[in-house]
Amino acid sequence: MNTQCMQTGLGSRSDLVSATGPSKPSTGPSLKGFFAAAAAGVHHLTAGFAQSRTRRAALRELSGLSDRQLTDIGLHRAQLGEVVERMLSAARRRSDRADA
Repeated sequence: MNTQCMQTGLGSRSDLVSATGPSKPSTGPSLKGFFAAAAAGVHHLTAGFAQSRTRRAALRELSGLSDRQLTDIGLHRAQLGEVVERMLSAARRRSDRADA
């Protein structure tokens, strides 16, 4: 008999196991948490791709305008990137408010 069994007053290891119940193997982090994190990562990637596509399309559209057309709407060609970023930022804020 080992000392642990003697200290608890149980006769053998099988008595110890039966007294404490069957032990479940440790599975580590739950699969539910893993899949939730994976789904969040996929959502983040797809949202990033969609935003990138929107950014490129807006830049392409504005870049297709002539300098005179840009001046008519109050823009210079050098401002196009900044204007598109502000447009996307405002759209994200509107979307966030609608979700809340």
